Amino acid sequence: MADIKMLSEIISEDVPLNLVEPDIYNLPFQPESFDHIFVCFVLEHLPRPGDALNRLKNLAFFSDSAYIVLQ
Repeated sequence: MADIKMLSEIISEDVPLNLVEPDIYNLPFQPESFDHIFVCFVLEHLPRPGDALNRLKNLAFFSDSAYIVLQ
C-alpha cells in the first residue's frame, strides 16, 4: 500500500489516473476493461497462480493481449 500512496502523492491531480491495489483473486474490473494486461514478478509468489491467470484473462479486450514476466 505504501507504493500506491507514494505514487498518489507524486502524480499531478491533472493526470486522469486512478490507482488501486485490489486482491488479484477478486479484481473490481469488468470484463474487457483493458487493452492489455501486464503481470510482472507476481505469479511466482501466489499460492494459486492458475486461478489468478483465469481471472486476468477476461479483463483484456483482446483475450491474447498479455505480457507475463516470471522471475
